[in-house]
Amino acid sequence: MSKISILIPAKNAAKYLHECINSIIEQTETDWECIIINDNSTDETLAILEDYAQNDKRISVYSNPKSGVITALQMAYSKCNGTFIHRMDADDIMPKRKLEILKNNLLQNGKGHVATGKVEYFAETPLGDGYKKYENWLNELTKKGENFSETLQRMCHCFALLDGLSFGF
Repeated sequence: MSKISILIPAKNAAKYLHECINSIIEQTETDWECIIINDNSTDETLAILEDYAQNDKRISVYSNPKSGVITALQMAYSKCNGTFIHRMDADDIMPKRKLEILKNNLLQNGKGHVATGKVEYFAETPLGDGYKKYENWLNELTKKGENFSETLQRMCHCFALLDGLSFGF
C-alpha cells in the first residue's frame, strides 16, 4: 500500500514523548511506521521509547552513535520503508487526522508534490509575539500553497547576498 514513515529525532525529550507518540498512535490513518532516533539522551527518553516500541510493532527505536539532529534524521531515513516520509520533532503533537489528510493529498496530486499542514505553537508559558507572528506567517503560506516558493525565494536572496554557496569538502 502507501505506508507513511514518520522520522523523529529525540534528545532529552522524556517530558514530551508520551503526548507526541500517543498523538501518532491515535491517528485515523494506521498504515505507518515510526522511526525514532535517540540522540544521546541523558534523561528517560530511551526507556520511554523502548516501552512504546515493545507495545507497538510500528514503532522502531535506534540510538544515534554520533550526535546531532542531522545524523539522527539520516539514520532514521536509512531505516524507513514507507512510500511517504513525515518528519516530526519529539515535542510535536499531531491532530487526529493529519496523516490521513496528508496521505490523501499526496495520492491525489502524484509524484513530485509535498504536503504540509498548519502549525500551532504551544508552551507552558505564554508565547511571545515573535512566535505568534511566525505561526501566522507559516499558516498563511500553507493556506495559499506558497510555503516552498516563499522559502526558495528567501534562500535565493540569501545566496545572492553571500555571492553563492560553496561547501568546504
